[in-house]
Amino acid sequence: MKVYEFGEEHARSFVMFQCAVEPWWVFEASAEEMAKDYHVYLFIADGHDELGTEFVSLEKYAKDAAEYLRAQGVGRVDAMYGVSMGGAAVIRFLATEDIPVGKAIIDAGITPYPYPKPVCRLISVKDWIMIMLGTRSRRWIRKSSTGTAKKKSVPERRNMISNSSAGPIRRRFLRNSKVWLMRSL
Repeated sequence: MKVYEFGEEHARSFVMFQCAVEPWWVFEASAEEMAKDYHVYLFIADGHDELGTEFVSLEKYAKDAAEYLRAQGVGRVDAMYGVSMGGAAVIRFLATEDIPVGKAIIDAGITPYPYPKPVCRLISVKDWIMIMLGTRSRRWIRKSSTGTAKKKSVPERRNMISNSSAGPIRRRFLRNSKVWLMRSL
């Protein structure tokens, strides 16, 4: 795990957990902005840094972050932020209660199902069936709407737009929007 620190001169602490597959510098501008008021710790998970490490688990990610903060003398985190996988790390960090956290922002944090593995597999099968039914119904909608409007070529559309004012274009769009939406699915 790699840690970037910003705003070391501040007493208040702000912890950021990065999301999966994003490089650390995506969060650099936000960390620098927060560093105006906080000592920012930006944690980069194993396997997501340039050190050549391998990601093990969210549990290890959160545990390593807590150990690092304790080693730095941080007894309380004022604010914490995580997005996607980072949000899941924040959830794990909060669940362990290793270090008290004042405020936490969890942006699209992923959480595992708290059920036994066979139940999770059934849930996965149900999700797969729902996705398949959804894609099949989209195909049915697309098939049922094919004969309702004449498709125009790109030059015809450009000509129509360049020779029309905004009002007629808006009316044409609103009149044909159902068909257009059905075809775009």
